[in-house]
Amino acid sequence: MAFRDSVAQLGLVTPWDDSIQAAANGEWERIALIKGIISQESQWNEKAIRREPQLNDASYGLMQVLLKTAQGIDPTMSPALLLDGPTNIRVGSQYLDSAMARWPILTDAVSAYNGGHPLKQADGSYANQAYVNAVMQYFVYYQNNLEGAAVTGSTDIPAGAPTADSIMSAGGIGMGLAFAAALFLWKRQRA
Repeated sequence: MAFRDSVAQLGLVTPWDDSIQAAANGEWERIALIKGIISQESQWNEKAIRREPQLNDASYGLMQVLLKTAQGIDPTMSPALLLDGPTNIRVGSQYLDSAMARWPILTDAVSAYNGGHPLKQADGSYANQAYVNAVMQYFVYYQNNLEGAAVTGSTDIPAGAPTADSIMSAGGIGMGLAFAAALFLWKRQRA
């Protein structure tokens, strides 16, 4: 599914914001990324279930976590637990964190979240490029529409740093996504 503004707006203020903030350690870029994954995966439907017959499994909840993946993180996980928003966010974010640690290029980690590993093709694009593009568009949307200071009490970005808005207006969405990915990577390396 491609980026939809109506879905993105659902994620601006949610019943799960405290859980998302905790899973993101209060870092607003991580909050934006988690919200981007949720927007693409479940469109904010806490009870979403997608059967995955080719994997003999199913994806559950807000972050559409496979049961087998969840049980690899926490052996006590069950479908019912994964349909609880805060639990799903905790487990899904742990899986996302492991993907980002293994593949530090943000788009590789996003592709891996969806496919188990980065689904790079010979031409450099991803087999799940539409998924990666949509998550990155939601990520930029949330970076532009969530107030970092309101979420965490600090923007933690140097004064005068370019904004995703200014980059996007100068070079279009591709430049905006490149900026968002570069800023996210810069923040992670600085931590």
